[in-house]
Amino acid sequence: MKVIRNLLAGSLVCATCLLPFIAAAQNGAENAERIELAKRVVIQSVVPGIMSALAMESVPPAADHLKRRNPDSDSEVIASAVAEITEEQRKMVVGLLLETDLPVRYAHHFSVEELKTIATFAETEAGQRYFSAAPEIAFRANRQVFDSMTSAMPEFRKRVDQVLTAKGLKF
Repeated sequence: MKVIRNLLAGSLVCATCLLPFIAAAQNGAENAERIELAKRVVIQSVVPGIMSALAMESVPPAADHLKRRNPDSDSEVIASAVAEITEEQRKMVVGLLLETDLPVRYAHHFSVEELKTIATFAETEAGQRYFSAAPEIAFRANRQVFDSMTSAMPEFRKRVDQVLTAKGLKF
């Protein structure tokens, strides 16, 4: 009986000692899943915006250049070459983004469930459109806000001075 009790006590102590390691292993597995999901989200949410910007800025000039340099080439051949180059460019962008700490940042800010939700949304037509358009929309919004703030700054500065003066403070 004493031997059995000692074995049970030893097992309990051993199991208790292993709990942090088991938890760490589970956290490690969750973190690995989180990082993989974050990579998927980066590919689905960041790459479309970058590719959209590149498509507007680099593809038309490249296609025009190829047409000028190869006037006797079929336009379908040129379009096919541009499409292949664009795909190579996309692969390069994906590789470069995954080498950054962006997936880790996403994993830090979002839970596994949130990342799954974002990834699922990104796979929808609306998600694809959103992530393609969002960078341009945000850029234009930032520009407008910056311009508006610049013109509103003198009035804002007067208001700040009034608040500080009323509180007996100097800026």
